Amino acid sequence: MNPLRWLLRVLLEDDDSPPDPDQVVLLGEPDGEAVAGLWQGILADKGIHCMVTNVNGIAHLRSNAISMFEVRVLYRDLERARELLGLTTDEE
Repeated sequence: MNPLRWLLRVLLEDDDSPPDPDQVVLLGEPDGEAVAGLWQGILADKGIHCMVTNVNGIAHLRSNAISMFEVRVLYRDLERARELLGLTTDEE
C-alpha cells in the first residue's frame, strides 16, 4: 500500500470498531490491470463479488511508483478473499 495513502487512512479514521458486514472495504492494490483482472476472476469463481477501480488520475503515464487500481470486497468476504489470493494483512 502506498505509504501516504496508509498515513491518511490512519489519521482520518477515528473509529476502531469493525465495519458492518455489508460495508465495502479495501482488499488490496494489485500491480496493474492484468493482476486486477486475475484477482477479480479468482474471487468470482469462489462466489465473492468485488469492485475494481482505477484510482490514479494520471494512469496514462503508467508510473510504477503510483498504484493505479484498488480491489474492494464486502467486509464479510475480506478474510476469505485474502486467503484465496495469498494476501497477508500487512500487504493490503
